[in-house]
Amino acid sequence: MGFGDKKIIAVVGCFGSGKTTVAKLLAGRPLELVNADKIAHQALKDPVIKKLLLKEFGTFARKELSEIVFTNKKRTEALNRITHPWIIGAVKKKIKKARSKTVILDAPLLIEAGLSRLADKIIFVKASKDKIFLRLKKRDGLNKAQIGSRNKMQLAPKTKMRFADLIIDNNATLKKTKQQVMQIRRSLWRS
Repeated sequence: MGFGDKKIIAVVGCFGSGKTTVAKLLAGRPLELVNADKIAHQALKDPVIKKLLLKEFGTFARKELSEIVFTNKKRTEALNRITHPWIIGAVKKKIKKARSKTVILDAPLLIEAGLSRLADKIIFVKASKDKIFLRLKKRDGLNKAQIGSRNKMQLAPKTKMRFADLIIDNNATLKKTKQQVMQIRRSLWRS
């Protein structure tokens, strides 16, 4: 994919599964973290993207866009057509600029965007619907209907799991998750 001798470890999962927590635990010296969600937020500040979003949706504000696109698959696809090329380009640039030989890529929509081939290994973070609901209610103040409509816009967990080389069960305590992450970190050094 043009990243030289860099190894790309992608962390994926459903909305609210804890993939960003896992990615942060995996990253750190000497591994570098590239967060596709943060890059997506930057895309909304790009003048060209803003103009296209304003034309398509009448807004480029994140919260308003969420309300529009997470209830309508065609609107989600329109948003992705506008933002994904910019986001993918920025992710690739960030990976190329990374100083470490192993990069942890926190990319919630890696598989949906058809970019699974970017990764040397894919880690899927799984969590039960109940756990996800409790996390998202606490973190974002979302209700079950809002969470359900957002999850419908992503691939089903079983589909994403088929792409995974490794799976982290994030249903228990943070301590248990950390133990799983440390095992994976050790195995990455051996491979």
